[in-house]
Amino acid sequence: MGYQRDPSHLASDSITILQAEYRRRVWLSVKNMDDMTSFLVGFPRMMPAIFSDTAEPRNLRDWELSDKTDILPASRPLTENTPATYLIVKGRLVQALSRVTDFINLPGSGSYDAVLEIDTSLHKAYQEFPPDMKMYSEKGEFMLPKRRSDASNLQLGAMYHLGMCTLHRRIMAKGRLDPRYSLSRDRCISSAWALLDFQLIIEPAWYQMSKTREMLGLAAMILFLELEHRRRDTMTDDHSEGDSLLIALKRSCVLWERARDSCHEAGRLHKILAGILASFQPAANNNASREEITETWDGFDVSSLPGHIGSGLLPTEPELFTLSEEMEIDWSTWDAFIEGSNFEEGTVY
Repeated sequence: MGYQRDPSHLASDSITILQAEYRRRVWLSVKNMDDMTSFLVGFPRMMPAIFSDTAEPRNLRDWELSDKTDILPASRPLTENTPATYLIVKGRLVQALSRVTDFINLPGSGSYDAVLEIDTSLHKAYQEFPPDMKMYSEKGEFMLPKRRSDASNLQLGAMYHLGMCTLHRRIMAKGRLDPRYSLSRDRCISSAWALLDFQLIIEPAWYQMSKTREMLGLAAMILFLELEHRRRDTMTDDHSEGDSLLIALKRSCVLWERARDSCHEAGRLHKILAGILASFQPAANNNASREEITETWDGFDVSSLPGHIGSGLLPTEPELFTLSEEMEIDWSTWDAFIEGSNFEEGTVY
């Protein structure tokens, strides 16, 4: 087979230009599956890049390749959509995401310089997305899906933001105290916020997938942690953004409530998030139900939220926690879970 070696290095005249290019596409598809599985499951990769020298396939249209092709055409820019564009874009993203998994699986704690290097590669892969594959406009506005292919774009965007949260979450709180870690705090908050934006367009059936619940639950807890730090820190003046975070979390909780009948775990997570959210309400509202969100919550009109924005465009595909009647969040324990005992020297869990 020899797919892990680039055809240009193989001493064989039997491989044509067309066959060589399709071998590169096949190898990239296999490698993408390995990298993506590694990131989603959290296990090391089976095929590290060091064992392969196969070049990335070129962004070419099908009519540019044939059995009679003698010279491989130059690759088109990613802004020109071809049958290989999505494969290439996804390959660059999951390769960076696999480095996130490699880092968190290190037997000891890695350095922050390594985090910054991985962040750069992941952010670069995301910035190279063609405009029609991004879920945000140049002004930073979330764009609703208009085509069925946007489901694939949603997957790529969600994986990028989940990767950023996974890479930076244990360092996030340090950014409030040490400017050196401010990038991690900014990345975590913005990516968690983006994941809750994606929640607007998924249907209740998606909540049956454990990865969806894990992704949205992590995003919500990151924002709750940031709000708790702001509540404790009376020296900072960032109430306006704090209000925006709170509105995003209220909106998320409403969407969890609408999906709670999709599976038992979704109902449980809704109860937990609603209970945490209640602790951030003014004292006069603390008597409100911790399990139900009414149509108006502290001035936020949840009835204005649409049902399922992505309905018709996006495809559809047992107990997690124990909840007491009076919810008291142990934020010290949560801090320890998010940050680890000591990032530079402590154990990586």
